[in-house]
Amino acid sequence: MSKISDFVQKYVTTDQELRKTFYHYTNLTALESILRKKSIWLSDSAFQNDAVEFKHGFEIAMRIMRGMAEQTDGNPAWKENINKFFNYLSDGKNMPRVFIFSLTQKRDVLPHWSRYATSSQGICLGVNLYAFLRTQVGAPMPWLPYKIIYDRDLQEKSFTDSFTTIQECFTENPSGDEKFLNNLLSETIVALTYLCSSFKNDHFSDESETRLILASVINDPKLKEAVDFHFRRELMIPHIATSIANNNVPLSEIFPEILVPINSDLNRESLRVLCLKYGISQEAIKISDVPLRS
Repeated sequence: MSKISDFVQKYVTTDQELRKTFYHYTNLTALESILRKKSIWLSDSAFQNDAVEFKHGFEIAMRIMRGMAEQTDGNPAWKENINKFFNYLSDGKNMPRVFIFSLTQKRDVLPHWSRYATSSQGICLGVNLYAFLRTQVGAPMPWLPYKIIYDRDLQEKSFTDSFTTIQECFTENPSGDEKFLNNLLSETIVALTYLCSSFKNDHFSDESETRLILASVINDPKLKEAVDFHFRRELMIPHIATSIANNNVPLSEIFPEILVPINSDLNRESLRVLCLKYGISQEAIKISDVPLRS
């Protein structure tokens, strides 16, 4: 099934891109927790606005899959099995849970401050994804970094190409034994999940988002072990904490820059103490050039 894996890999952020600095707009409460626990939370996408995008992507996938099934009159075995896939995937309960952590290459820009870091506690946290990735070697539940696709035509093309790849895999094994079909279905689910998770409405294309994505079926023992919960007002949100504790990768390498608002003198002083405690250089703290937050 390497063809499907290779296809999905095309959408993963390249090694060259990983070496750039990415940014996560958040607040000091989150930063203190990240440094103290030496972990980053990937939150369940079903509890975020992006859940709508996943549903939209899934609907596109189902429409394209149905269309391909209707156009395969010359290969009844493929038509029969793609209909089985369609029926199985149409039941949303069979799709994995998706956990994400959002980043951008946009440094110190007003729209991001306004959307994600509006208070005087707000920060723009620089993240070295390459260093971050080095902490994940051997992790029980590895994530993958995906650059978000905003263009609707590209979204549809990605699904058409993925199903063409799946059809090629099926054609190469026309006997269609049960083990082969089950493996093909599993890889199809993985491909669809990661593609759907990397879609976003084109009105947000200015965000230039890259996502760390981790997907797992709900009954996976590793997920049951790893999943935890946090609370936002009245809402309980599942998340997976991915450890960044690594003796060979200091926190100062993972977080090379922290931007703070102009009007946050006291919080900036506290941030200096926080950075001192966790070995992050005082030079990493910088003042934003953006004068407004809302």
